[in-house]
Amino acid sequence: MTSNAACISGNPATSNQICMTVNPLHPVSLIITSTSTHTCAGTSVTFNAFPTNPGNTPVYLWKVNGVNVGTNNQVFTYTPANGDCITCQLTSDIICPTGNPSLSNSICMIVDQPLPVSITVTTPQTMVCAGTLVTFTANPTHGGSLPGFQWNVNAVNVSGATSSTYTYVPLNGDIITCQLTSSNNCVTGNPAISPPVTMTVNPNFEVTVSITASSNPFCAGSQVTYTATPDHGGPVPGFQWKVNGGNAGTNSPLFTYAPANGDQVSCTLNSSASCITGNPALSNIITMTVNTNLPAGVSISTLTNPFCPGTSVTITATPTNGGLTPVYQWKLNGANAGTNLPTFTFNPAAGDSVRCVMTSNLNCLTGNPASSARIILTERAAPNVTFTSCFDTVTILGAQPFSLHGGLPLGGQYS
Repeated sequence: MTSNAACISGNPATSNQICMTVNPLHPVSLIITSTSTHTCAGTSVTFNAFPTNPGNTPVYLWKVNGVNVGTNNQVFTYTPANGDCITCQLTSDIICPTGNPSLSNSICMIVDQPLPVSITVTTPQTMVCAGTLVTFTANPTHGGSLPGFQWNVNAVNVSGATSSTYTYVPLNGDIITCQLTSSNNCVTGNPAISPPVTMTVNPNFEVTVSITASSNPFCAGSQVTYTATPDHGGPVPGFQWKVNGGNAGTNSPLFTYAPANGDQVSCTLNSSASCITGNPALSNIITMTVNTNLPAGVSISTLTNPFCPGTSVTITATPTNGGLTPVYQWKLNGANAGTNLPTFTFNPAAGDSVRCVMTSNLNCLTGNPASSARIILTERAAPNVTFTSCFDTVTILGAQPFSLHGGLPLGGQYS
């Protein structure tokens, strides 16, 4: 410095020296990360800030969709909505910063609504016969790509039954359920239990059939009716009759034909019932025995023909093959008379015609009912009685009637 004053020393003068320190520039930047970018509704997500050149006391300003949120912290946790975009602004207090404040990258969230997990169990039938294998099928809803299944019977887990189907032989009253564990992330009600399926198991019944004949032994040439009695035949049973092993008859519980001696008759039953064993069933075998036909007949006789006028006559019937309780119908001059007895007693008139119709109670007969020959009743002539007159004197005391046939006086006296 130059002065124009007089008596100045140290002129010109030199100032102090200032030494400059030039710091390098520090670029400020920020990167943020999240625990998840695809989450379920209602789930909180944590975001972390990773700064470059933050200084000693950096300031963090978190933003959701451009709106300031959160606190001055490197970590930010909140529950996002679908489509939310999160950023963070860093303000550094470092010397010579560039790009300060710095805005981080943006993380946009995908938020799924939770899906309800459920499962149902189906089977072709819930009412089966004892010993039947039944397959149950699990029908999952929102089970994911790798659903987990656990079957249980009567509330007890079945070991190894972890597939979507389960096959076993149930007992009556068994209750089957299946537990589903979904592999999806956003679900509710996980794991889920299916509604129960209750099994009705009916016992098995044995099919049988028995047959009877209307008559055996039977009369030669006569028809015999056979009746099949099924047990557990169902609503529409099928019948196949057989004679000597060959098919005969029709699909009916009744079969009628004229057998020969020694014929063997049987029936096969095809049941239409469910829960049965022994189907088709073969009946008992009936071996037919023929009885020879016998002729029915009746003859009548009397010991008093001719008969005395005014007296009764008894006619007796003698049956042939009449059985134990034959029926008698007496005929007098063609009209029914008498009672159901082997004798007929009446007071005849001359010329009366009597016969008897006998009905036998035997089975194998010809000529039944049988009619006897007629008996024509004749009257015996009365004897002529003559008297020889005499002149003896007869004193009759207490006259009494006497027999016209020459008998002694009835109660009288001869003098």
